[in-house]
Amino acid sequence: MDIRERGHFKRPLIAGVILLAVLFAPLWGTVRLPAVMMTVHQFDAHVPEAARVVALHVNEGQRVAAGAPMVTLTSRALDEEERKARIRLKLVRLRLRRLAASRADLRQHEVLKRQLASLQSRLRGIAKRREALVIRAPFAGVVRHVMPGLKPGVRVAPEALLARLVDPAGAVVRALAPEGEVARLRAGARARFVAADPLKPVLPVRLEEIGAVRREGRDLTYLASLHGGPVAAQRDEKGRVQTRKGMFPVLLSPQDAGAPPCLVACTGTVLVTAERRSIAGRMARRIAAVLLRESGF
Repeated sequence: MDIRERGHFKRPLIAGVILLAVLFAPLWGTVRLPAVMMTVHQFDAHVPEAARVVALHVNEGQRVAAGAPMVTLTSRALDEEERKARIRLKLVRLRLRRLAASRADLRQHEVLKRQLASLQSRLRGIAKRREALVIRAPFAGVVRHVMPGLKPGVRVAPEALLARLVDPAGAVVRALAPEGEVARLRAGARARFVAADPLKPVLPVRLEEIGAVRREGRDLTYLASLHGGPVAAQRDEKGRVQTRKGMFPVLLSPQDAGAPPCLVACTGTVLVTAERRSIAGRMARRIAAVLLRESGF
């Protein structure tokens, strides 16, 4: 065998050794997870019941103090309910006074007293509902997402979102991890949040905790495929968004002391430093998962 033949024999062998080294070497040291950066404190000003706007106290981007009114509403149905309750209350009190004057039987007196207590309780409930029609800021923050066309005189339906209040001082990153990647993640691991918007900076974050598997949550509102996100999701019989399979929630905290790049929320990816894994090991686990799923276990 001459030198050229030996060379032809060695090249495939060397290529095979390199391929095996690439397949089995623990090179895979990063986990990519779909994520969303959100403000820690967020308040959605929803309409408690069908109502009409009396006053809009805030504008888009305005800073408000805790307890400040955001929107004042009124309800014609509530006004009518209160009017009828007060008329009935007045009649019951009148009848009680007449009974006391005539010394009628005690049984009728007790019935009227129970009616009086019930009407007083109803009026207290109406007063609380009226207080709820003045929507106040539960914390100091910045107003976002004011309903288009919102102004005095506009009628709004129950549960309509009038405005959103966010606290720009803090943010968290919430990611969703599939079962096959959770074992590689550790609390304290370094990571980077890369926003889907290329104009936003890459933010260093730290993995704080891994929660129990679940299928719904506020983060899914942004990550679900129903809203253009990367996580396969569907609506249940009550209209709630749920993932098609359980995902593990991963909480990460920004390590940059500056203002977060997302005032309300922005989606992206977190690249987490994780336990290294070879390509062959990754493929073997995927094959095993498919076999288990197909076998019915």
